[in-house]
Amino acid sequence: MQRTFHSRVPWAIVGGLIWLSLLDFPSITLTPQLDHSWQGVLSYASERGLQFGRDVVFTYGPLGYLKNQVYASSGLAERLIWEIFFKGILAALILEIAVRFPKRPRIGFLISVVIASRYPQCDTADTLYLLTMTWLVLLAACGSRRGCGMQNIWLVVAPFILASLALIKFTFLLFAGVNVASLAIHFFSCGRRRAALLVVGSFVLTFLLGWLLAGQGIENLWPYVKFSAEISHGYAYAMGIGARPAVFWLAIVACSLLVASTLCSAFPRAGRANSLGLLLTILAVIFLAWKEGFVRADIHVVYTFTCYWLLAASLPAFFQAPAKLRPVVGWSTFLVIPLCFLGLCFGKPAFAVENVFAVVSRFDDNTTVLLDFPGYRRAME
Repeated sequence: MQRTFHSRVPWAIVGGLIWLSLLDFPSITLTPQLDHSWQGVLSYASERGLQFGRDVVFTYGPLGYLKNQVYASSGLAERLIWEIFFKGILAALILEIAVRFPKRPRIGFLISVVIASRYPQCDTADTLYLLTMTWLVLLAACGSRRGCGMQNIWLVVAPFILASLALIKFTFLLFAGVNVASLAIHFFSCGRRRAALLVVGSFVLTFLLGWLLAGQGIENLWPYVKFSAEISHGYAYAMGIGARPAVFWLAIVACSLLVASTLCSAFPRAGRANSLGLLLTILAVIFLAWKEGFVRADIHVVYTFTCYWLLAASLPAFFQAPAKLRPVVGWSTFLVIPLCFLGLCFGKPAFAVENVFAVVSRFDDNTTVLLDFPGYRRAME
């Protein structure tokens, strides 16, 4: 018992530090700028009980204000509670993945998380949300094979977390649907039909209950989905920006290597009927990360590179390629990381060094908020 306790203490410390570094409390005051304005509207809509799909036509949902970077007094408590809870889930996921690695790759993965999860003067929250959903599905599915330990917890919580995230943004709703379908396919292929039905049923019921608890009428759900799809379809035409050739080709090569290594690792297992669903999730997050970054290829390319970096760093914890393909897959996956690093350096050459200082600064800022919330509120107001 004492040995188990001592072996868990370092992990608890690492988990606490990761959680503290990931926290991102609202730190921007509301100003008449585009991004600030719509974030302010989300807080206002929540406070006033406006109906999404009728009063508000936007790609963010009724819980969209929980993702705001702009400080707003309305809904502040919910925003802070959600931040603490969600980043706790993410830190636990990161630790669970790290445990699956041998010692040296484990350290490399944790370093990647510290470096790639932040980018100076850029909100990388979308990347973290997409990766959280991906890792949840992979751990839930891996737990179904192992049948014990923490993975069973991920299987239980995955539908509820996915449903909560689906209420934040239309993109998350689509990706959550893909993830639920992936888990259902996985469990059906493994002969666990009851588990598949429970995952689907839990997700649907939690999403609908969350929609109603957020004060939304059930009759407005379809208009919200319909109008969000129309806005998303027109986004590329209205806001599209081309990427610089060097950045574009770095991303193309990184994406190709990531897809190839994923197919080589996961697809050979599909014949044993337990990886097709997981493959769907991984390919979906690769596609969404590309869309996030290269439809409007300005600072948004950061989303693509950070997502590909962390995805490449984490996938070896879940899949092992056949022996003949292992060297090729290993090098392909490894090369994604320096390519993404170069892509991020095009935007800010010293971003890695700045991130180290930013992490230290964030430790201090987040500790201050947690220990002196009234002072934080006075400073922001």
